Amino acid sequence: MYKKIFFMENLLKHLAPIPRRFKNQYSVNTVGYVRNKQEIVNGDFVSFNFSIILSGHGTYSFNGKSWPVEAPCVITQWPGIHYTYGPESTWEELFFIYDGSYAQTFKENSLFSFEKPIWYIKSSFDIRKKFKELVALLQQLNGESVADRIDILCESMIVDSIVGQENPPLSKNEARIRRIRSYVKQNFLLPVDFESLAFEQDMSPASFRRHWKNYVGISPAKYVMRLKIREACRLLVETKYSVGRIANELNFEDPLYFSKKFHQEVGQTATEYRIANHI
Repeated sequence: MYKKIFFMENLLKHLAPIPRRFKNQYSVNTVGYVRNKQEIVNGDFVSFNFSIILSGHGTYSFNGKSWPVEAPCVITQWPGIHYTYGPESTWEELFFIYDGSYAQTFKENSLFSFEKPIWYIKSSFDIRKKFKELVALLQQLNGESVADRIDILCESMIVDSIVGQENPPLSKNEARIRRIRSYVKQNFLLPVDFESLAFEQDMSPASFRRHWKNYVGISPAKYVMRLKIREACRLLVETKYSVGRIANELNFEDPLYFSKKFHQEVGQTATEYRIANHI
């Protein structure tokens, strides 16, 4: 199968002592990743931090205010402020720790706001793609200018998260639909049992269908089909796979049915789309 989901074990890399060749605006001190974080953080920091929550949900609080954490999203920690945050059960977290002296510069450059210390992201796909690149760089820290490249990559991931913001969930049911939709985005090439996913979120099938339609706008089956057709468009342009092979990669049992659905969604045949978008 063409599409693979990137997983790895926990990591923690301290970069502060590594000399930089260039004068970067933000030099990251530490990069860390926890695949299944369970701990609740309850304290303050001397550093300035970005925590990218890639999957899972929980809560985030400081100064008497609380926000729901619904992946994918970013939570921040300003030096000298007491924070309490953590997962309901577990969550997947990638974090960047910067020297506390950078905090004001992040604020001045609109990469942090006390009014919006947490923001939600439409998709974690681009961040996961860059995360894979980040892991490769972290494995060769002694290479020339590798630390500089890591600084730039971390900053670009923060900027991507801000550019790709999505409005926060407005209700408990919307938060549940967000979790189901996030799972489907990551696993749309696998058989999706929406009824089981609904039960896992304490929703009846009827309630799930109603809230899904209100939040997403199209039926679950049509949503999965659009994800598959979008992936088909990418494969048609980026690979030389035959239409039949692409249908197989996307788990269509019948290539003719794939071709029919592709034409319905895109308005062109798969071959016409490939020719029109040939690079």
